[in-house]
Amino acid sequence: MNLNNSTAIMVAANTGSSPAILSHNFYLVTATVLILVVIAAIIGNILVCVAILVNNQLRSSPTMVFIFALAVSDLLTACLSMPFDVDQQLTNFKWTYSEGLCQAWTTAYLTTVPSSIWNLLAVSVDRYKSLKDPLSRYRQSPFMTRKRAAQVVVLLWIYSAVFALIPVMGWKYHSVSVRNNSCYFNITITYSILSSFINFIFPLLVMCFLYYKIFMIARNINSDTFSQLNGRSWGRLSNEATSTEDVCKITRRTKRCDKRFKQNIKAAKNILIIVAAFFLCWMPHTLLSLTFIFHGKELAHRIPMELFTVFLLLGYLNSALNPPLYTFHNKRFKETYIKCLGLKRQKTPPLNRFSNVTALSNIDSNHSGDFATSLGYIADSALLKERIFALLLGEQRISCEMNFSVTNHSATPVVLLWSPGFKYFSVTLYVVIITVAFTGNLLACLAFILSAIVRISPTNHFIFSLAVSDLLTACFAMPFDLEQLLTNNTWYHGELLCQIWTTAYLLTVPSSIWNLLAVSVDRYKSLKDPLNRFRQTPFMSRKRAALVILWLWIYSGLFALAPVLGWKRVPQSLTAVGFCDFNITTEYSLLSSSVNFILPTVFMCGLYWRIYKIASGLSKQEVLDPLQNSPDIGRKSAKSLKRRITTTKNILILACAFFFCWMPHTVLSIVATIMLMACQSCILAIPRELYIVFLMLGYSSSALNPYLYALRNKQFRNALSRLAPAFRCKVTPRIPSTLTTGNQKCRNFTTNASDEAHNTTSKSPVGPQGYLNFSKEFTVFIVTAFIVIMVAAIIGNTLVCTATLFSPSLRKATTSLFIVSLAVSDLLAAMLVVPFDVYVILNNGLWFHGEAACKLWTTTYLLTVPASNLTLLGLSIDRYLTLSQPLKQFRSGKETTRSRIVGCMTALWVYSLGFSILPMTGWTFWRFRTKSVNGSICFFNGSHLYNILVSVLHFIVPSLAMCVVYIMIYGQIRRHTRAVRPIDSPVAHNTQANLLLQRNIRAAKRIAVIVSVFLLCWLPYSILSIIGNLCHECLLNIPQEAFYVTLVTGYLNSALNPVLYSFNNRNFMDSYRRLFRAVRRGLGRVGSLK
Repeated sequence: MNLNNSTAIMVAANTGSSPAILSHNFYLVTATVLILVVIAAIIGNILVCVAILVNNQLRSSPTMVFIFALAVSDLLTACLSMPFDVDQQLTNFKWTYSEGLCQAWTTAYLTTVPSSIWNLLAVSVDRYKSLKDPLSRYRQSPFMTRKRAAQVVVLLWIYSAVFALIPVMGWKYHSVSVRNNSCYFNITITYSILSSFINFIFPLLVMCFLYYKIFMIARNINSDTFSQLNGRSWGRLSNEATSTEDVCKITRRTKRCDKRFKQNIKAAKNILIIVAAFFLCWMPHTLLSLTFIFHGKELAHRIPMELFTVFLLLGYLNSALNPPLYTFHNKRFKETYIKCLGLKRQKTPPLNRFSNVTALSNIDSNHSGDFATSLGYIADSALLKERIFALLLGEQRISCEMNFSVTNHSATPVVLLWSPGFKYFSVTLYVVIITVAFTGNLLACLAFILSAIVRISPTNHFIFSLAVSDLLTACFAMPFDLEQLLTNNTWYHGELLCQIWTTAYLLTVPSSIWNLLAVSVDRYKSLKDPLNRFRQTPFMSRKRAALVILWLWIYSGLFALAPVLGWKRVPQSLTAVGFCDFNITTEYSLLSSSVNFILPTVFMCGLYWRIYKIASGLSKQEVLDPLQNSPDIGRKSAKSLKRRITTTKNILILACAFFFCWMPHTVLSIVATIMLMACQSCILAIPRELYIVFLMLGYSSSALNPYLYALRNKQFRNALSRLAPAFRCKVTPRIPSTLTTGNQKCRNFTTNASDEAHNTTSKSPVGPQGYLNFSKEFTVFIVTAFIVIMVAAIIGNTLVCTATLFSPSLRKATTSLFIVSLAVSDLLAAMLVVPFDVYVILNNGLWFHGEAACKLWTTTYLLTVPASNLTLLGLSIDRYLTLSQPLKQFRSGKETTRSRIVGCMTALWVYSLGFSILPMTGWTFWRFRTKSVNGSICFFNGSHLYNILVSVLHFIVPSLAMCVVYIMIYGQIRRHTRAVRPIDSPVAHNTQANLLLQRNIRAAKRIAVIVSVFLLCWLPYSILSIIGNLCHECLLNIPQEAFYVTLVTGYLNSALNPVLYSFNNRNFMDSYRRLFRAVRRGLGRVGSLK
């Protein structure tokens, strides 16, 4: 599969330093054919993508999601991979481009080909399930829906991209990819073998097995049909029959079921043709690649270069063959092509057509004979059987969120009313565990990140992964358990957060266990082969440890997401009575306990037994002959061996603490699951308090682990001892400039200010002098203005957030979501940005808080301003859409609109955060210098290009877009006003539509005022910033006072916004009144108690 790597090796083997030269006629023919393949692949796959996007019937099928992903993969191959192969053919394998473009080409190839194979495997699984269980699509939670298909496609693309990026991250054959004017696939032999087996041979074997099963199902259907035609008698079926054969027997007197199965088989045959074409095209390439990998030296001079080229061309030919194969047996593709190309008017299909993507409800009501009766009965009985099975065999969460009282096949959740003493004890212990676990694991992560000595050892990488897992448990799992204990297991946060909680729990615990197993294997290999670390390729290096950790987290994530993707008991985790249940099946629970706890435990016991034997053997050898080893290994080797044994003991203590903490919980989980399967009433014999105690015992492992790292690991102890002074004031003073784009002016002060600070520090006891030499009157004015704005912004925006959270009418309005986002942005600016500006002015520009605080200040500023701009843009667009579609809120998609707005706000903040941390990523493309603090000055460490992008993307573009939006809003208001003006009757003006229109217009005016104030406040500062970007010399002629005055004007917007929200909004005013009354009543009660 990675033949280009083999090709590159062969090129070097054949000619040494010069690339292989093909014959003139041969490369002309192959280049011409390859160009035709590129053109056909691009046109065909674009047509496939357009047809799926245009045709609603094609989009409704989950299979078409995979076909669309396959077409996108082929399109990327034709656009990003094949053109470079054409160039290589025409230039006789000479690379005339850069190193980065070479890596981009090879990465694109390694991404698209595996994604195609795995998409074919996914669609084959879908075809097999549709034939094996034809009633799955009519259930409440079918096996494959469009949403699940999209999730599977996203996961497959993420896997393919990660696998393709591994050579770029460091697992490569050579330091550079371009050597001797040739671009090589810079991958190791191990990576090439893994890629061929995992991304080609393994999917091929699985698909062969699946299509064998499909063939057996089709043969059974045909034999049943032949027997039916011969008049054979059939036995009576049970009501629980759901297999393909049973459905055919039930519906043997009708033709609809046979037609359904024939269509499913036909669809499976179409997919089989696509799969066969794919493997026939790529099989020669892969086999030749594997042959050359294992016998490259012997075959380097025997295999002609033309054979490699032809086989690669045959593989690329598949991308051009796939679009005709999609449409050859699919009428809807043909009809869509004809309609899009305008060749023929499309005929509307009949309503009662029973095809692959037609729902059961589309069956014509006139044909409601035996088929409808039998099929409806089968579906109802299958659903009833599923529900009874879920109620009888449904798992409980071990923390006992829910107990089932099974009577007459029904489940009644029992409200857990704990005793006061047990509840207070449990809550106190939970709070202590959460606090200790969060603090300890956070310190362990910081010690690993900030200490280069700690990061040297591969073992500490696994410990860091374990600390991250415990930190996630303390942040996302334990707080919800504490809340469940306080609220008697009532859930108030919706279905999505319930799934996040359960998934976080199912993710972190297995990842911790597998990390302990990995570090135990590393310790065993370290003791078994103590000289391994001095070899050229040791067993465990830091890169390999990182790769192992990455794969362990991917495995744990996929295993935890299995219930979310469909392996669950019931469609929803949130029950009708308000409980959040672990929505997992009995098989999943037993499999998780066995694979993710018992198996690693047994394996680790065997490893530590072997470690004990090795250590005891070494100790006996030293006792019997202590001088024999001295000449051989010396004192250093003996000390190194003892250090390894000590490290192994520390890991053993970690593993023992983990398993002693989680063993009772796991045993109780397995016992409860088995008891629930054997005797439903026996589960009530287990005390409810026992679940809570064992779960807290398991969680206590997350609190113990950091202290086991620190107490018994000298490197972590030293790192933690150096961690506290790292956040204090350092000897070198620092200074910030608050101008995002005025870095050039600050750069002119850098050398002089640092030199002056150094000289002053050495001569005068007062300390370094700053560069902000403002007059006393101006300093008092600017500092007073900053403090007043800061206090007003904090109070006002806190009131806005509190009023929105506690007012149901405000929470229902979609506009309030934007308002809360804007208030949070202003609150962050007032709390984390403005105080540092005040501090800088009072110290004449000097900075005493270190590099970390400087980065925090600058990053927060770069985060809040874009978030405010883009939030206002989103709010303006929302107002325009509300005015252009005034009846939209009465449609069924209102809740969907709220969720979309929440998604947009989340994406907006993620984008702002990602853009703000670009200068901190280390790329010289985005930053001006390696550190934000230079001498005594704290800079906005962004490059010139980054500053221009900040001004253009985060002010100019949103401002122009908002102006365009409000011009369109003005046009909408004028059109609505003209439409209403002729109606003069009072009845017409009091209609609901007119009242809604007037309310929307008032809301648009309020938002227009907020936007205008924002633009007016930040316009002066932005103009100065743009001038500074375009003309660096012009900054020297602008006084420093002007920058700070414009900055005060910009920050003034954060204090004005809360007033503008509530000035003409009754809901905000009413919410403020209720809030103040509640506070007054609370203060009155406190006074009466005193």
